[in-house]
Amino acid sequence: MFTSIDEVLRRPIEFTALPLISVIVAGLIVTIAGNWLWALVFYHVVGGGLWTGIDCSSGSLSAQFSDGSPFLLALSSRHDSCR
Repeated sequence: MFTSIDEVLRRPIEFTALPLISVIVAGLIVTIAGNWLWALVFYHVVGGGLWTGIDCSSGSLSAQFSDGSPFLLALSSRHDSCR
């Protein structure tokens, strides 16, 4: 575990996912250049799913740390119709 923020900032950047990211970006470029609608829809749906997963995960994590916050209570009381 890290004991301070300095240790986290000094950590070297890992490039293990760079080949996978390169293949995904190259596929997107080929898809756009080829004007393949089905592949563009695929990228759109997968990107939306990833975004939704990240958004829900970060929201559930931040809710744990800000439980009882006056700002969040004000927001939730205004939008009770959404529940």
